[in-house]
Amino acid sequence: VLDLLAQRLDQRDIQQHALLWKAFDKKLHASLAQMPNVQTILLSTFTALDKVGGSKFPIPDIARDILGAMLNGASMNDFAGLLQLAAHFKQRQPSSLALEWLYYLRVENLALKSRSEQQYWQLWDTYPSLYTYELNADLAQAGKADNAVTMIANWSGLLSDPTASIITEALNFLWSQPHISQHELAQAMLLHPSLESRIPPDWKQRLVETMLAEAVISSVDERTSQLYERFLAASNLNLSPALIGAMEGSLALLKKSLTQSNVVNIQRRLNDVDEKKYREETTSLMKMFFVTSKNTSEQHLLMLFATYTPKHKQVFWELYWSKLRTELLDEKHVEPVAIILDLWFKFVGQLEARFPLITPEFFLELPEVLTSVREAKGFNQIERDLERTVSRYAWHTLVSKYLAKSRRGLRLF
Repeated sequence: VLDLLAQRLDQRDIQQHALLWKAFDKKLHASLAQMPNVQTILLSTFTALDKVGGSKFPIPDIARDILGAMLNGASMNDFAGLLQLAAHFKQRQPSSLALEWLYYLRVENLALKSRSEQQYWQLWDTYPSLYTYELNADLAQAGKADNAVTMIANWSGLLSDPTASIITEALNFLWSQPHISQHELAQAMLLHPSLESRIPPDWKQRLVETMLAEAVISSVDERTSQLYERFLAASNLNLSPALIGAMEGSLALLKKSLTQSNVVNIQRRLNDVDEKKYREETTSLMKMFFVTSKNTSEQHLLMLFATYTPKHKQVFWELYWSKLRTELLDEKHVEPVAIILDLWFKFVGQLEARFPLITPEFFLELPEVLTSVREAKGFNQIERDLERTVSRYAWHTLVSKYLAKSRRGLRLF
């Protein structure tokens, strides 16, 4: 019967092979693989599987069914015989994955420690391709970047020589997988406590560049902020002022604090970016630092140092006046807005030392802005509080006429 099957099996008909192995189940035991007619059947099946093709990962369902039937009930010796036959076939047909599929079907449900203890990993010495396939197949099932990095760490922890080659092999594979975010992978690798120090220099540079490729001044999560802190403290990274500014600006938003040191690089970045990015990033900074719960005067002044750039001054004033109008009409922010107006009188010298034209530009436009606020809907709700608050400042007479409104014959301000 086996001789007849060996003669009549069609290598082009994979379904025929599937039916054959389903019918055989345990009847055609792997221990018979040394018999010439059984070897002929096995080789015919390997050929049929090779013609079907398909992806390496995951193992195609039909290959899983057929090869699973071959392995059903096989001892370690039987398994070794099947691998040997599949390896010989691979020498003639290098595209065949029968060897790797047979091996992985045997080990995929075993924990890494069990694979090592049961000596499966010793087979790598005989069949080197099994190491790469097993590692990549495990990583392909990881799903997300965090899971994949955990898998790399687990592999590295169990091998007797956990060198950077494992990391390189894994990253080479994961980098090409469309379902794995390169940004998330870079973040997870650079933050992993046992892997970060063993990442090869060329890969570390690529991971850092990937993390920073999307760097803009924006709100960042805790993990990204940890990396930004490390990058800024590292002495061996060649970072441009624009990138430094993006990281320092993002950390400032997270910590809700601008400083004399970080505004320098933030301003350099904003002077370097295009108008679209400038608008987006300056909007984020103004939203956070225009009015603050503490140190409004200091933080607002530092915000001016960070965001005003001659290159984008038209957009700056558009954003600034819009925000000032909004804050002037907010009854909860009457006191902070008075403090903001006061700093324009108090810190003229500091402002002009950095930007000679900023104060003339402010005071030339301020009357029109105040007049528009006076005419805006909702001004009546804040005018008395505003009058009472600004009257405490020496400069109030200079702005009162632009906010003055008549009511029942009485002139306010």
